[in-house]
Amino acid sequence: MRKFKLQILLLVVLVSILYFLQTHIHTENETETKPPADSDIIDISYDFSRDFTYQNYQHLTERILNFDKVTKIGKDQSGKYNMYMIELGNEDKPTLFVIAGMHGSEWQGTMYSMQFMEELRDDTFPDKDLRNKLLNDYHIAYIPVVNPWGYDHTTLYKLEAGRYNSRGVDLNRDFDKFTQAESRNVKRVMKRLKPFAFLDIHMMQSHYNGNRGNHIIIGNGQPQTNKIASTIVHSLSKYANQPVTRWDPPPKKHPLNEGLARTYMRDQSNPYTPYTLSYIIELTKPVWRKNGLDMPLTNPKIMKYGMAGMYLFFLTSTKYYEEHHELSVLPDLNQITRYAS
Repeated sequence: MRKFKLQILLLVVLVSILYFLQTHIHTENETETKPPADSDIIDISYDFSRDFTYQNYQHLTERILNFDKVTKIGKDQSGKYNMYMIELGNEDKPTLFVIAGMHGSEWQGTMYSMQFMEELRDDTFPDKDLRNKLLNDYHIAYIPVVNPWGYDHTTLYKLEAGRYNSRGVDLNRDFDKFTQAESRNVKRVMKRLKPFAFLDIHMMQSHYNGNRGNHIIIGNGQPQTNKIASTIVHSLSKYANQPVTRWDPPPKKHPLNEGLARTYMRDQSNPYTPYTLSYIIELTKPVWRKNGLDMPLTNPKIMKYGMAGMYLFFLTSTKYYEEHHELSVLPDLNQITRYAS
């Protein structure tokens, strides 16, 4: 009888644990489906479609050095490659920080983010008002390739060729212990510039479980910024005419989320806003399969949706900053923007 009662007790405990895990632990497969008000959806009237091809790191470096303000932020873990940061705008203003190429096999993200920055530089970006605002009132810091060794050792359309750095480390799991030169170099930039908004650019395969069958993913950092993320998700979905998966903010402690750059950045304070905005964008990349090339998004579509995602990142982030500072002069200093509510 006592043994039977013990078995019942153990069963109750097990069921309770499983219920807790189901209801309290969220992975990056979670999505938000409730759309924002129509007034919060941003209509993008620009066609960002451009074709592009892969360029090795030497060729890419030539493009990088064409910018006026370029800094070597250190060597990569192999010691053979310089890591570069491009800066645009006013260095005395609040910083928006963008990185790409953390996984060298995701080189398409570098291509479309470079195009975005070059259009800002060359005054060919279609939204002149946003361009002028970014260059006059803000400071943009951009690292085109966080993993230059992987970028230079990739094989086109091979799933994971160049994903890891020269020591075989996934850098997007190293933003907690910072064991690798690449993540330490990025951390120094984060600590020095204290950005109020951060975007981490990635690519994924179509067979990835976390995308829920979609080809675009947006994830944000903390629940308090869910409303901005929702605006980005639904605006990008409308622009691309397809569903966009939204990842929930990573929990403080969860094995799947340890060492993420997005998690580390969202936990850093900045002198400008109550929360540090922190996002990841993922687009589906072409991958060779046994039956041929799996290419749900063409290169022009990758460029189109990637640049649109960056456009929404900059537009909503500057609005968040500006609305916070409009409210901060009111008597109730505890008020924050409706975007952060």
